[in-house]
Amino acid sequence: MESLFVECAVRAALIAVVTAVVLRTIGIKPAAARHTAWTSVMLTMLLLPVWTAWGPKTPIRLLPPVEWHGSIETPLQNVLPYSVRLTEMRQVKTSGPLPTGQNWTWQSLLLIVYGFGAFGLLARLAIGTARTHRLMSRANVRDGKGISSECSCPVTVGWLHPVVILPENWQEWPPQQLDAVLTHEREHVRRRDPLIHWLALMNRALFWFHPLSWWLERKLSVLAEETCDAAVLARGHTPQDYSEYLLDIARSVLRSGSRLDIVGTAMPGGLLQQRIRQILNSCGALPISRSRIVVTVAACATSSILLASGTLDHARAQVQPGTSGLIHSSILQTAGTKPVIVPPAAHARENLRVLLAQATTGTNPSNPTAPPSQKAVTAPPSDSVEKERQLEDAFLRSDPITDMTIAMEINYFQLNRAEYFVPLTVKIPGRELNLARNGGAERTSFDFVGQMRDDFGTVVQNTRENVSIDLNGSAATQLASTPIEYDTGFTLLPGRYSIKFLARNNETGRMGTYEKAFTVPNLNKEEQGIPISSVVLSSQRVEITDAINAGNKMQAANPLVADGRKLIPSVTRVFSKSREMYIYLQAYQREAGNTQPLVAMATFYQGQAKALETAPIEVTQGMDSRSKAVPLSLSISLADLKPGEYTCQVTVRSPITQKTALWQAPIVIEP
Repeated sequence: MESLFVECAVRAALIAVVTAVVLRTIGIKPAAARHTAWTSVMLTMLLLPVWTAWGPKTPIRLLPPVEWHGSIETPLQNVLPYSVRLTEMRQVKTSGPLPTGQNWTWQSLLLIVYGFGAFGLLARLAIGTARTHRLMSRANVRDGKGISSECSCPVTVGWLHPVVILPENWQEWPPQQLDAVLTHEREHVRRRDPLIHWLALMNRALFWFHPLSWWLERKLSVLAEETCDAAVLARGHTPQDYSEYLLDIARSVLRSGSRLDIVGTAMPGGLLQQRIRQILNSCGALPISRSRIVVTVAACATSSILLASGTLDHARAQVQPGTSGLIHSSILQTAGTKPVIVPPAAHARENLRVLLAQATTGTNPSNPTAPPSQKAVTAPPSDSVEKERQLEDAFLRSDPITDMTIAMEINYFQLNRAEYFVPLTVKIPGRELNLARNGGAERTSFDFVGQMRDDFGTVVQNTRENVSIDLNGSAATQLASTPIEYDTGFTLLPGRYSIKFLARNNETGRMGTYEKAFTVPNLNKEEQGIPISSVVLSSQRVEITDAINAGNKMQAANPLVADGRKLIPSVTRVFSKSREMYIYLQAYQREAGNTQPLVAMATFYQGQAKALETAPIEVTQGMDSRSKAVPLSLSISLADLKPGEYTCQVTVRSPITQKTALWQAPIVIEP
């Protein structure tokens, strides 16, 4: 049985790969068409065990022919009975009594493990199905639409006769939102998405050991939601309004604090960020021509049939004239009975079983008789493995690690109407380099690990980087006297997030963690004033080649990098009178075709008194055509300010619209 499932898993993977290649080559973009293609892959995978075991086979003669050299003249006493295969022979000790009781083999253990996994997922599916029927029976269903207090969001449930169930507060929705919800859910009903979802869960339960089954279940859910989203947009709802409807329903689910464990399709669905990004960037998929549909269906169907029923076979041998009768008679004389022909698929399954057994026992297939001294020996865990384990344990700890001090600044810059680039700057004291150098090291390296979660607790971004620093020379001495600045970046949608960051000095073993919650605002909603990005305060510009992670690809998208120089944000916002302060921000002009004039200035307050105000600067060019961003840069001398605490205010004003944007932050001026 284990060989059957392994064979089915391999066939399913090949079918999925070919389907992906066909869809990409022909350029199938609409979500509905891709959903249909991957549904066929899922159904084929679900039926593969039955087809492989009892279905017809198509021989594919790709193996080299078996050549016969002369006649077969094996004495009768040396011939094995035809019912015994060489792969089933075992060496049996004749001395001592035969063992009694149950003999556990690796095949039986694998079968037990598979049974536990399949039983758990099937039980979960059964419970979800039962809860679905209970929800349908309790809901007041009329005309394919019901209302239930158990639902916090719209859901579509039911196999043969799907129904839409709305939460009790559906009457509070505006008419446009209700129309969008019903359009979305009725599209699920029309497409029978609950039934397809149930079959995908069944396939995942049977093939739980195969990553493809989990991927298919997830992919089909995402494509089903994208298809229904497209139907809503086709009805005339704007992407911005529809995105707000989805976010509003998701917030309702979050506030309710409960989720229904049923088998169906919920309107917020999975991967909400990806869906909103798709909706806001949607420009409508081009219709597929009939010829492309025919080619796609023919290619996918032909490849699926061949990969599902095909069996590798040897090409027909070129038998020399006059030898076929000799071979036939020799076989009959030596075996004494009619030969049994074993199907090629059975050979493949039997050979795979032997290879797995050899891999489990550690024997070398190419030399099965090698002495024990030549067998592979497992190496002891290396120092790098132990360091990796320590890093993982430290990152998963709930309480912070404070061996190494970490400070962080997070900014945001709009890339397009949907996405924002979020640069993250981390500061570590320069004494960490002195500690490594005092230990006699000539180089040290830092591991930086970060994980970003959204407001629902879902991991949306991960980062991992190792930075090596030379501890020799004047450059290292300068680094040791100043903080170590490390930066990276993420692309995010508007929303609330939290980040956990860990840094480790690999030479000293010292570590530190930092956690912070932050918000990426939706600047598209700014109507009263001028939408602006984060305001970055800095007192340092460095050549990009001098940055400790200059090779990071993220630097190309970082707006703080310009003309080969990089602006280093002041994480602590402590500035020296002897150095200039740099201010950088972006203002966004969404509806403008070219740059509209803007005026910017900075003001410093000490208490209620104005201590310094810069001359206004006017910007009339430089708008990015994609993000509609106008960069604003100020360079300010702090020599006239006394040491102390101040409030820095940045003002941006439009002479045309008379709109204004204000930003304030506390800073410290040192001698």
